[in-house]
Amino acid sequence: MKGVAIPGLVLGAIFFVGCVPSSEQIPAPGPQITLQEARQFQNQELLDLGEYVPREHVRGEISGPIERMSAMKCDWAKGPAFSSKNSGVFLPGGYDIEIQSETDTGAILDRILEDYESRGWTVVEEGSGDDRELELTSSDGYTFYVRFYNSDVTDQEFVISSFSPCIKAPDDFDIFEKY
Repeated sequence: MKGVAIPGLVLGAIFFVGCVPSSEQIPAPGPQITLQEARQFQNQELLDLGEYVPREHVRGEISGPIERMSAMKCDWAKGPAFSSKNSGVFLPGGYDIEIQSETDTGAILDRILEDYESRGWTVVEEGSGDDRELELTSSDGYTFYVRFYNSDVTDQEFVISSFSPCIKAPDDFDIFEKY
């Protein structure tokens, strides 16, 4: 009886492994949106976050978010040799606003925290006092990092970084193209 059970288990395991899709067949996670739709959402949200700084505290002109950037593969940390063709891609983005040093940055971060939590976003706060950063994550998987940065060159900067969720790369995707 034992002689029949072991070969049966081995054949069963081989059959099961043959049914498991390879990493090349697994579609990228995340919402079914285009890179252009992801960029549009991110840039609008970056503009909305920029509105938290009172205009009278902005130094110079406001240039707006970075319009287009190259997408990155979702498994970029593995390096090119281990990156899967179907890993999906995400879009980084950003927006920096130069502001006056007397701006009440704590009050601005408090308002952002309250507003985004009330909208159902996950908000994580790191640091304390003047060295605080917020991580804002939407239910769709967009992530924004918000902080104020004191600079030797300027008074202060309101720095916002954004990352789209991992989405399926279009068939004509080019890692060197900007989206």
